[in-house]
Amino acid sequence: MLAAAALVAGVYAAAAPAADPVAQPTLTTTGPVPPATVKAPTGARRAIAAAGETVVAGAPAYRWRDGCGPTSVGMIVGYYDGHGFPDLVTGDASSQSANPEVSQMIASHGSAGDPRHYEDYSLPDDTGGPILGDKSAAPAGDEHADDSVADFMHTSRSAEGLAYGWSYTNMAGPAFVAYVHSRLTGVTASYRDLYYGSSLTFATLRQEIDAGRPLVLCVDSSGNGEPDHAIVGIGYRETSGVPEYACWDTWTATVRWQQFRGLSASYDWGVYGATSLSLTANASPSPSPSPSASPSPSASPSQSPSPSPSPSPSVSPSPDPGDLTAPVTTVHGSDSAWHRSAVTLTFSAVDSGGSGVGSTQADVDWAGWAPLSGVPAALRVAGQGVHAVRYRSTDLDGNVEEARACTVKIDAGRPVTYARAVLVRRGARVTLRFRVADLTPRANVRLVVKTSAGAPRKTLRPGWRGTNAPRSASWRCTLARGTYRFFVYATDQAGNHQKVAGSARLIVR
Repeated sequence: MLAAAALVAGVYAAAAPAADPVAQPTLTTTGPVPPATVKAPTGARRAIAAAGETVVAGAPAYRWRDGCGPTSVGMIVGYYDGHGFPDLVTGDASSQSANPEVSQMIASHGSAGDPRHYEDYSLPDDTGGPILGDKSAAPAGDEHADDSVADFMHTSRSAEGLAYGWSYTNMAGPAFVAYVHSRLTGVTASYRDLYYGSSLTFATLRQEIDAGRPLVLCVDSSGNGEPDHAIVGIGYRETSGVPEYACWDTWTATVRWQQFRGLSASYDWGVYGATSLSLTANASPSPSPSPSASPSPSASPSQSPSPSPSPSPSVSPSPDPGDLTAPVTTVHGSDSAWHRSAVTLTFSAVDSGGSGVGSTQADVDWAGWAPLSGVPAALRVAGQGVHAVRYRSTDLDGNVEEARACTVKIDAGRPVTYARAVLVRRGARVTLRFRVADLTPRANVRLVVKTSAGAPRKTLRPGWRGTNAPRSASWRCTLARGTYRFFVYATDQAGNHQKVAGSARLIVR
């Protein structure tokens, strides 16, 4: 999807196009303040459509709350709260400033004595530095029960390689479904991931908006060709034949209009993909039919029906209450590592109540509960990305275990490396700038400077660095004057190596 760039100073050069975005969920990493390169929006402060524009009415504009991902999903939760599902948010969801419960819905805050999302996963604050451990790390069970969109989205969890405010794009849909089901019954929440250039076209955007469904869009807010931000798409128009989308950008309450284009290093607000979120009420069940037996005839005024004889208390003993304890299920094969191929989880369950385990079920990415087979029960989890797996067991007396959860992370794609050309005077300090694009949040990097004939002259080992963002390594250049190339080699957290090393010129004068 990312075309190779020219090998000139100031421009990143890729060795090969990035992998199919459908197989590469990415990160949203922006903070509460927009990047310095972001221009202020020039639209209206209220989402009112002008001539030639189509805008979803009633989509609230919320400000960044512990992550652009949960903030954007939260806006759509707030939208549905005001469009037929009023119990999704406590109180009025149209105003974040007037109703603190809106912010709690996005990402809950508590206290040291009663921790919530912020205390468990956002602290210690690792903004701009190395990822610091939080309550997502082992042991499991010391964190609070999920109660906000950010919890269900796994935002900021260090065990998944996420710094404060970071989220994976492919968790937007599962987080929406999970949060809705935690608040409402009798509804069907669903989602669909879309990617620019394949399943996400301008026609698709129009169809979603026309159907009254705002979308979570993943975009490049800084204009460097890398997706970094989640926003809410609320409208569309064409200006002089150029398609544009309207959005709430999580930073202001002003409608932003941007061209509907793909990622580009020469254009900001390019679109990487989107998640369509929908919510519908289930049909009410039909009333139960009347019993087939004829009712007793009404008693005449002069004749009362005979009362039923009272049973003797000594006829039978009190019934046995039976098994009242749900089974306990243990998962095997789940860990915090990234894997290059499908992962098979196995589940064992014990029922201390005595009736015995009847079945074990699992749910992957909130697609719905499905029974597992085999002894022990097995589940194969495949596909790129971070997968949320829930599991539970039911005993023979019908006691259902409270759902437990684990995570499976799979990355079968190779990292793609980029380099940036540089000019330096001999004897001066030189900074080599590079970037690694990958699904995993970190990669082990090695830089090698070679002559035009391919002979190595200098090796730098920056080690483990964050992916999907510009990085650099410096040293004092004592190479002879001339033209060299430096190559970027990377191994991601799943053990995948780049196919072809990205490279750029190094000119020593």
